[in-house]
Amino acid sequence: MRVLDGEEITQADIEDLDFEGDVELQAALNAAYIKLLEFVHDREARQRDRALDRMTRESLQAKIPGR
Repeated sequence: MRVLDGEEITQADIEDLDFEGDVELQAALNAAYIKLLEFVHDREARQRDRALDRMTRESLQAKIPGR
């Protein structure tokens, strides 16, 4: 949620996450985990290009129902 509120996160923040769920939920959680890692790794590009940052955050937000 911090990412959607405009904050930055680190790879360590992501590595500290612990998700568990049934098979279907676990697949969605794994996909979100990968998206967050990509978000962290693209930080420099996002800082240089505010439009890219906005689009990336909007893409993450679109994957979260009710947000």
